[in-house]
Amino acid sequence: MISLIDPQLVTNSTRLLYVLSKKDNLTLFLSARDGLKAEVSAYENTGISKKVYYTRLKQLIDGGLIEKLDGKYIHTTLGSIIYQEHITGLIEKMKDIKQMKMVDTLKRSREYSEDDIGVFIDKIVTNNSGSSHSKIPSKVELALTYEDMVSIIVERTEFCKKEILLASRYTNEVIINNILRKAQA
Repeated sequence: MISLIDPQLVTNSTRLLYVLSKKDNLTLFLSARDGLKAEVSAYENTGISKKVYYTRLKQLIDGGLIEKLDGKYIHTTLGSIIYQEHITGLIEKMKDIKQMKMVDTLKRSREYSEDDIGVFIDKIVTNNSGSSHSKIPSKVELALTYEDMVSIIVERTEFCKKEILLASRYTNEVIINNILRKAQA
């Protein structure tokens, strides 16, 4: 069997999932979203022992999910992406677990067609969110080089229809000219 996924990526993903699978780690990771104070007495508010607290922080740091900066433990870029793209979505989906079990029961009964069940799911999603398309996740793409980033931004600019929001520390004439051309079109 030929594997299309890099084994090292699988190993790294397994490590991250293992770290986040521990309740204390996940709790600390969630707390680090707004900054977890790096004080000697910080562990007292968590309900876990000092040793466990620092062991869990080390696991999150070693996993590349949080870092200590200006007296606080905060999410790294990887941590922020995992939080935004996976953890918040998982928490939101867990709120609807009862409805998902009901849908599974409907599927197993074989009394209703897949289309009927799909219509039922759309109604539930629409009622819960106001719009069936309001929680479509945005695409995250990693550019490994500066040139790749410029190429990706230029491509995205060409296909945008309504607006462009771009925040950067750097300026690039190719990107600026492309955005100006698109704005004038």
